[in-house]
Amino acid sequence: MGNGKKQNGGSVRRKERENEAISSVVKSSCRQEATTKHELTTILHPLDIRFRSMSTLYTDIRKKIVYHNGEAFIVSKFTHFNEQGRAKMVDVSHKPETVRTAAACSSIQVNEEIYEAIQNDRIQKGDVLAVAQVAGIMAAKKTWDIIPMCHPIPIKGIDISFSWETYNEKFTLKILAKVKTVGNTGVEMEALTAASVAALTVYDMCKAVDKGMVIGPTYLLEKTGGVSSPDYNRDHHS
Repeated sequence: MGNGKKQNGGSVRRKERENEAISSVVKSSCRQEATTKHELTTILHPLDIRFRSMSTLYTDIRKKIVYHNGEAFIVSKFTHFNEQGRAKMVDVSHKPETVRTAAACSSIQVNEEIYEAIQNDRIQKGDVLAVAQVAGIMAAKKTWDIIPMCHPIPIKGIDISFSWETYNEKFTLKILAKVKTVGNTGVEMEALTAASVAALTVYDMCKAVDKGMVIGPTYLLEKTGGVSSPDYNRDHHS
């Protein structure tokens, strides 16, 4: 009984926070709140309610509510949605062309047999790292074909490098993908795709020996360029 009352109370309080957020978005023309330690902002825009009932309005808004530190916020920061709430490719034509770079990392953990086979070029399918490197480069150039809302980008350079980390009888191949362009949108997804596909290719080349290989983590290491968002370095945001 006590737990039930506590859960009901939580639901009531959650509803109250939703109503407070809804009231705020209807009354305010614009409002900003810092939602992370990196000062990510959430913009609360007024909604045109002339042609919609209040019940429909409240339902639409509640779908966009997120919570941070116990507060309710209406999220309209995501730009990949049109006015009907459907996916769209963002128009970046107004952005200036700048030099943009991105670096992403992935890894794949293998057993000692695979490690020795790669090092001594004994994998039957061929040179594992050479094939993985080419696969990563090809994947970066085709990112816009794989990720629905990515723009076709004139990539100016791609570099994929490998290094081994051996510790406590564990053998991990580290993959670093760097991508560069001059354009009006970034190449973070291209770098992440390159690193991911390189790791997947290593798995494919070696799976006949052992299927227990583990891929990841995969993450963005850094990005530079552009004017709408600051440069990012993972080491400075950890």
